[in-house]
Amino acid sequence: MAPPMLTSVAILLVSFSGPTGQRIDVNPSQVTSVRDPQEVSHAHIAKGTHCLLGISNGKIIAVREDCDAVREQLRGTMGNSTPCVLVCGGNGSK
Repeated sequence: MAPPMLTSVAILLVSFSGPTGQRIDVNPSQVTSVRDPQEVSHAHIAKGTHCLLGISNGKIIAVREDCDAVREQLRGTMGNSTPCVLVCGGNGSK
């Protein structure tokens, strides 16, 4: 009998800062939207929030980084193929 085959799985996480300075690690492949908090007038948003990340499970993550910096960081980890970069206003170049 052949020995069991070992496989390893790596998940790339991107670190952002939460509104109160806490570290937030995000799986870039789970980000479905990147929005400026000024676009969301009906919700209470924590002071210090400069960008809102929509996640595939329906949750919203508030971060200190501005949305352009978030898009750039996501582009750097996933290339220009990430749906968020295309849908959320990025065009793959600056």
